[in-house]
Amino acid sequence: MSRSQVAAWVVLFICMAILLAALTFPLWLPRAVRSVIPDRYIVAYAPEPVAEFIFSRSVEIVPTAMPGTAQESLLLESLASTVSPVGSATPLPTIQSAGPSTQAVPGVNLPTATPTSAFAPEGGSMVTPSVSDLPSSALLQGMTLVGQGFNMCGEATLTIYLSYWGVPIDNRTQLEVSRAIKPHPDDSNTSPHELAGYAESLGFETVVRANGDIDLLRRFIAAGYPVMIERGFDELPEEGWMGHYMLIVGYSDPDRQFAALDSYWGLKRAHPDPNNPVDYWDYDTLNRLWRHFNWTYLIVYPPANTVEVQAIIGDDMNDSVMYSRAAQRLTGELAQDPNDAFGWFSLGTNLVSLGDFMRAAEAYDQARRIGLPFRMLWYQFGPYEAYYQIGRYQDVLDLANFILDVQNYPESEEAFYYRGLVYEQRGQMDAARNQFRRALEYNPNFEPAQRELDRLGG
Repeated sequence: MSRSQVAAWVVLFICMAILLAALTFPLWLPRAVRSVIPDRYIVAYAPEPVAEFIFSRSVEIVPTAMPGTAQESLLLESLASTVSPVGSATPLPTIQSAGPSTQAVPGVNLPTATPTSAFAPEGGSMVTPSVSDLPSSALLQGMTLVGQGFNMCGEATLTIYLSYWGVPIDNRTQLEVSRAIKPHPDDSNTSPHELAGYAESLGFETVVRANGDIDLLRRFIAAGYPVMIERGFDELPEEGWMGHYMLIVGYSDPDRQFAALDSYWGLKRAHPDPNNPVDYWDYDTLNRLWRHFNWTYLIVYPPANTVEVQAIIGDDMNDSVMYSRAAQRLTGELAQDPNDAFGWFSLGTNLVSLGDFMRAAEAYDQARRIGLPFRMLWYQFGPYEAYYQIGRYQDVLDLANFILDVQNYPESEEAFYYRGLVYEQRGQMDAARNQFRRALEYNPNFEPAQRELDRLGG
C-alpha cells in the first residue's frame, strides 16, 4: 500500500471517528465535563442552555430491587402487630421562653400574634395545654432572610435561624457554616446533625428529632421557637425531586397555613408558577413533603431553654418511643396507600433506627420497586445500613456505585464508607482503606470512616 493510500485511510478513519463522536456526544460529553469541572463552576459560569444540557439526566430512579417473596400486606400486618411505643418520658418543669424579637420578616404578612410560652409553669407544676388552647395564629419575627448559595440550603437556613437568636449575619455567614461542616464544596449533603453541631459550637443547645407533626410545629411556634425542617422539594419539576431545608416561623389555623422562610427563593419571593407556595404552605402540602424525610426537624435554642424544649417534644425525646410511633404512623398510612414509595422508605428508616434490619430491608425493597428519585441516597442512608447488617453486600455496592457514578453525583462520603465496609467484609483490605480515605477527602469530619481507617491501621 502506497503512502498516499495509507494517508487516505488515516484521513477516512479520523473523519469516521469525528462523525461518531459528533453523533454520540450527548452520551459522553456531560460525563466528561462533570468529571473534570466541579458542578458549582458549571452552575456559576456556564450559559444556561449549556448547563441544562450538561445536567440532563439519563438516570431517573434509584436502582430497582430484585423481586422478592415479601408481600406488602404481610409486612404491614407484621408491623402493625409488633411495632408499638415503648417507655415514656418524664414531664419536666419549665422555664420562661426567651421569646422572639420584634423586627419584621421581609415578605411575610401573616397576622401577627405575640407568642407566649404554652408551657409556662403554674403553681410550680407543668401546664401542657391541649392543642385547642393554642392561639389560632402566631408569627415569629426578627429573622434576617438570605438566599442560598449553590447546594447550601441547610447552611443558609441555619443562618436565618441563628439571626432569630441575635447572631449577627450577612450573606457570607452561610459560607462560614459550610466551610466548618462541609469542607468539600461539592459534598452533596449537609445532615441535620452537622447543622446542629455548628449551632452548638456557638454555644446553643439543639435537638434533632423525627416524627414531627402539624400540632408540634404549632406548639413550638406558639412557645416562641422557629422550627427548621427537612423536606422534599418538588417545586421545579424539570429539575426533579431533591431534598431541602426550610424554616417554619408562623401558622394560621383559620387559613390552615404555615408561614415559612425559604432560602432557595431568597429575596425574589416569587415562583414561576403562581400556584406554587413560597411564603405560605397549607398544612397538607407541607406535611406531604416533610414526610419524605420522616418528619425530621431541628430546634436551636439557648441552653437555659432546654427543659421547655424537651417538654414540648414530650415522650418523643425517647428514641424508642419516637421511632416506634413513626413506624406505627406510617404502617397505618401505607395500609391506605401501599404504592407510596416515600412512605415505605421512611418506614425502613424507622425500622433501621429500631434495629429491625430485616424488615427495614423489606420496606426499602418495596420503596425501590415502586420507584425512588435518583437523588434519594444523597440525603438518607438507611438502605446501606439495613442491607449491610443482614449481609446483602451486593445491594450495598449497587447503591453506592449508583451514587458514585459521575452521571448521578460523584460526592458522597457515606457511599464511599459503605463501599469500604463491603470490601472489608470481602477481605479486600487495601480497597477498603482506599474507600475510607476517599470518604475523608470529602468530609474530614466524617468520624465513622476515620474510626474504620484507624482500626485497619490507616
